[in-house]
Amino acid sequence: LRDLKMPEDILVYTVDEFSQLSDDVSTLCYKIKHEGIKLYESV
Repeated sequence: LRDLKMPEDILVYTVDEFSQLSDDVSTLCYKIKHEGIKLYESV
């Protein structure tokens, strides 16, 4: 991330936390769930 040359925040949630927060339209998790693009998924 250092090479991006821009500020970044790293947010860490458990699966349960993300699931709960993604139901609330006022949260970033909701926006990620509905508009986000998956960049990487481990096997």
